Amino acid sequence: MREQRSPWVLPQVTWPYLPLCFPSKTGLITMVGYGSVMQEKLKLLKAVAVTNRGLLASPRVQAELDQLIRQLEAQNPTANPAQTPELLSGCWQLLYTTSTDVLGLGRLPGVSLGQVYQVIQADKNRVYNIAEAQGIPWLEGLLAVKARFEVVNPMRVAIYFEQSMLALQNLVDYQNPTQWLERLEQEPPLPMLQIPLDSGRSQGWLDITYLDIDLRINRGDKANVFVLARV
Repeated sequence: MREQRSPWVLPQVTWPYLPLCFPSKTGLITMVGYGSVMQEKLKLLKAVAVTNRGLLASPRVQAELDQLIRQLEAQNPTANPAQTPELLSGCWQLLYTTSTDVLGLGRLPGVSLGQVYQVIQADKNRVYNIAEAQGIPWLEGLLAVKARFEVVNPMRVAIYFEQSMLALQNLVDYQNPTQWLERLEQEPPLPMLQIPLDSGRSQGWLDITYLDIDLRINRGDKANVFVLARV
């Protein structure tokens, strides 16, 4: 049986030793002065840990968190973050957001918002947003949105939403985002509801304002902020 994680508990995030700098395909990611960045990161992580992804953040707390986020953004160690696929690619877990679209999922009656992930496949210009929904035992749900992205400039990507997917976790043998996407892309159609989206109308953009090996901050076209940790 798959272990259920409480949506109130954030994953432990650790940072291995880093050199002063290391190369990327689009430039040099500097780590000089990374000690001060680490302090800002830890301060932010402690602050968002008690907000349940932002569901419990009052306007005053949101303002305080925005200041912490801006302090970290000012020390972004990655030049041209939108053009650094080796750092962007992977599975990212949402730690905090101000997005009402995401937070609204946690306010539906009878539903508890589980973990929320974003999986980026930079080599395919593909992104998946995945939200776990918890409620009645054995009827845990899954909401996913499939999109493609294009790099607009060194910081910004345009997002074109293509498909929404609704499923019961048990019916599609959902264990984690990476495992589920591998099944989704390789096997015959899974038992779930798939709703095509008009990517010409369903689109937006994201500015990647901070990026390192395990933390990413985005600001979107609706003036929302997203803080994510690599898992």
